[in-house]
Amino acid sequence: MSYEIGCDIVSCLLSHKCSAETHELGKRMQNVLSKCKVELLVDSFPQGVDINAGIDSFEIDALLFLFSPKSFKSEYCRRELAIARSRGIPVFTIRLAGDVPKTLMRRVYINLPVLDDAALKQQLDELGESIYVRGNLYRTIAMLPEQPPEISYKDAQKIHDLTERTVLAEFVRQLGAQYRRVSDPNTRFWIATALGKAGTRMAGKILQGLLKEDDHPLAQHGVLQAIETIDGQ
Repeated sequence: MSYEIGCDIVSCLLSHKCSAETHELGKRMQNVLSKCKVELLVDSFPQGVDINAGIDSFEIDALLFLFSPKSFKSEYCRRELAIARSRGIPVFTIRLAGDVPKTLMRRVYINLPVLDDAALKQQLDELGESIYVRGNLYRTIAMLPEQPPEISYKDAQKIHDLTERTVLAEFVRQLGAQYRRVSDPNTRFWIATALGKAGTRMAGKILQGLLKEDDHPLAQHGVLQAIETIDGQ
């Protein structure tokens, strides 16, 4: 799917337990994902930098987790996952070994041990496209409150117009949070409309919570219209 808003390059942190296998896989993925406009950050903290501080302050648009029992127990990997989740950053998983929790299988998930070389190449291509779309969407949503109204409402409209419903459904919490942070009624209208397009039960609950008597009429119209869209499905 073509997605032409937000950033040209998506920054994705590779979260992994260091080993010869993961380093080799990381280099291969860097080459494949770069063709999808995804910059894969591997071992991105220089020597001498406090890793805990670096993790807490990283600026990324997506996180790719190489899952194994050792990586899942790693203090640093778990912190990276926790920070990504707290910020709403999309997380993707590649299984190297072990039983992957369901929470890490909700987005694109690659089961590496069962793939031959050709199948892995195809799935990495699909992974790159998925990271780009979702990382781009994440950053665009996150930047809405920082943009002037004449830009934020256009970006919110593009989020609605250019994003597939299934992808929007993954970001309804972030969209609801940004509705409350922006004051421009046009931007709020399009955020509400995007929630209506997502069409999930959670989107409906968020929209119900956005009904406010003191809201701008245009923004409230967007919320009511979105609720009607979901109710009519």
